[in-house]
Amino acid sequence: MNRPKKEIKLLTIVLFVFYLLAGIPLVGMEDDFWASREFNPKNFTVSTWNNTNGIPHNTIYALEKDQMGYTWLATEEGLTRFDGSSTVIFEPTNSPELIETSYYNFFPVPGKGIWATGDFSLVLLNKTIKKVINCHSITASSWLTSVSEDRNGDVWIGTKEGKIFRYHDGSFSPLSLWKNLGKDPISSLLAINDLLLIGTDSGLFIYDKNKENLERLPQSPNNVKNIFQSGKDILFGAIGSGLWKMESDRTVTLVTKEKELAGIDYRSLRSDKEERIWAGTEKGEILLIEDGHVKHLNFPELAENPIRKLFIDGNHFFVGTQSKGLMVFKESLIQKFEHPLLSNKNIRPIFQANDESVWIGTRSSGVFRISEGKTTVFDASKGMVHEGILSLYGDETNMYVGTREGLYRIGLKSNTITEDYHLSQAFPRYQINTITRDNTGKIWFSAAHGGVYYLDKSNQIQAINLPDDLKKVNFISSYLLKNGDLVFGSESYGHIIIRNGIVVQRKALNLVPGENIIYTFYEDSEGDLWLGTQGGLMLEKNGKISLIRKEHGLIANGIYSITKDNLGQLWISSNFGIQKFPESELSRFKNQGEEDFFLASETFNDKHGMSNLETNSRVSPASFIMSNGQIWIPTIEGISIIQPESPDFDTGTPKIKNRTFLRVFVDFRSKIGSFSAFYLKI
Repeated sequence: MNRPKKEIKLLTIVLFVFYLLAGIPLVGMEDDFWASREFNPKNFTVSTWNNTNGIPHNTIYALEKDQMGYTWLATEEGLTRFDGSSTVIFEPTNSPELIETSYYNFFPVPGKGIWATGDFSLVLLNKTIKKVINCHSITASSWLTSVSEDRNGDVWIGTKEGKIFRYHDGSFSPLSLWKNLGKDPISSLLAINDLLLIGTDSGLFIYDKNKENLERLPQSPNNVKNIFQSGKDILFGAIGSGLWKMESDRTVTLVTKEKELAGIDYRSLRSDKEERIWAGTEKGEILLIEDGHVKHLNFPELAENPIRKLFIDGNHFFVGTQSKGLMVFKESLIQKFEHPLLSNKNIRPIFQANDESVWIGTRSSGVFRISEGKTTVFDASKGMVHEGILSLYGDETNMYVGTREGLYRIGLKSNTITEDYHLSQAFPRYQINTITRDNTGKIWFSAAHGGVYYLDKSNQIQAINLPDDLKKVNFISSYLLKNGDLVFGSESYGHIIIRNGIVVQRKALNLVPGENIIYTFYEDSEGDLWLGTQGGLMLEKNGKISLIRKEHGLIANGIYSITKDNLGQLWISSNFGIQKFPESELSRFKNQGEEDFFLASETFNDKHGMSNLETNSRVSPASFIMSNGQIWIPTIEGISIIQPESPDFDTGTPKIKNRTFLRVFVDFRSKIGSFSAFYLKI
């Protein structure tokens, strides 16, 4: 059921395809996603990459994105490059420039790439291996533990035995001021401006390269494990105390106590572009630290699985784990409606009433009204003879509910059943298949094998005069045409058009019996009528019938609903998921014909968040566009919610910003709060 919409010109996807074919990764951009959303792990999909499908080892020691947008993973069995859909492994047998197999730390250098440390070598990565530095001369009795690069291009290296070296013009030189300050391993290095920050078990040290001065911050805690930058701030994690900040005057302040960061792995601490702090824990929690508050995000797939490294890319979590490889969590394109009574039910018609309340019919539990976070259930306890709901429609003051045994009217203000038409007017307890409203405000409905009716100004049921051979036809769908005519679709007998209460036209379908079912209608912007049938998407034009079928790219031959969003795109539901395409594809089909046509579209399924691919048919309406633009589609296991204006659904020309191109979709071909909010802001 559609509300008024605006047409916009669709952008092309040529550049998107170019990037894909050229092997350029499709990567995400940071946004305000986490600042504005309630976290719900059920509305995420996860892709796992491990030693069975492209990663050489299941323990991820480091995780970072290079300047080209590729994600790199450090493991004990090689370096792995990930582009969102496939991996490339770099190790000595296929990359002879490498002198070892195991790598443990990364340090990103803006505009240059990523420095990776092994035990005794440094590797610069940016799409591929750019440089390898043999560090045997400084690791004869030790190994590398940390690395950083300063603004002059000098590389600073820390070792397990507590030494620090500068790599400049192809040679190593020790930091002479450091040699007498103990044997603590160098846990972390950060070169910033003319300073080198050094993290050790003995605390945080600062080496001023200009002044040739080295000092330990007197207020620094011990056991400093990770120094990093967040915007202009310098932060560090210290085992036993928590997360700290170094102020401009080189004093330090405690940001978050360790007791609030239970189980944190300090090596995983990092900042995003929005200056939010993220970390992983030994129990598989993701921590979001913002404005001194800690939010705990729990994905079931990560439970009890230590997180070693992570980064956030837009609304994606890239998580490097201790034993499960790389896990990529992405907010589902298709959201699930979360409700304690409805989340997993077989949902039938959905309707949003004039007062913005949402009405949800079920297969066998009655109809639910949700308004301002409150739920009212209309079922047998409220007087309904049958709790199976097939049709819903509302006017300014009432909701009309069609069940398997009769028609009911519910007052929006009274929130009670105000009329059972069997009791008030002795109307038979027909199965009420579809309800709609004409341009004059009359409510119309069809009864299974029992005719077509309307309510007159006195709320009395009036039957229209049908030809004898149509009186027992099962009319299961209805639609209001732009000229004010009503069209009713049937099983096996085509459809009829009603004007001013009179059948003015009847049309049979040239389909085999099993496909001769009309589930839905859609009148396009050119005034042509399309029928969603069991035999495909049918066009009736100039006395000729043509079909878009599965062989033309349709998701399935059975089309249950057709909904136009506020951006001019069409969404159709089926037994195999949801499909989206621009309305211009219908015009192209008219001009091109069936023979050489293939539908340019996208399909959505469980990989995109649908709890069940089977959407419901023979209900009215079988999809609904809400006042906020969301499309709600009933399935046999809950409601799938689409937000068409979400940038994740944008397949137009990519916006190039900060060397990034598009959000990553883990599988291109298939394309990858609280109850009271339930994603519909009413």
